Amino acid sequence: MTALEGSSEIAVVLGDEWDEPLLADVEAMLERIGAQPISRHGGLAGTQSWSSVLWKLGDASLLVERETYMGLTLSGPGPLVNAVAAAVLAERKAADPPATQQHRRRRRWRSVFRAALDRISGQ
Repeated sequence: MTALEGSSEIAVVLGDEWDEPLLADVEAMLERIGAQPISRHGGLAGTQSWSSVLWKLGDASLLVERETYMGLTLSGPGPLVNAVAAAVLAERKAADPPATQQHRRRRRWRSVFRAALDRISGQ
């Protein structure tokens, strides 16, 4: 993954690698903000398994990886990774809010993502 000019790459462990609902939530969030999966890889060696999906959002690349004993990791430009991680974790903590609250929260996260993308692309 190539760092964008003026941005630093970070990696955040979001949870356990076997947490399928968490992976589904991360992928759903990435799709909602307009990211597109551009490559998928994986493998198995003995008891160790690994998979990764590279996502593209504008000029930014985000990598979602699952590895035995390492967890589910999201990596990419710091502001964007932090925004995605915060949005996913906040939505998971919410206890089934009414549709209007959910819509308002999604709209708020879209503005957070736009600001993060503007910051990493130097606008």
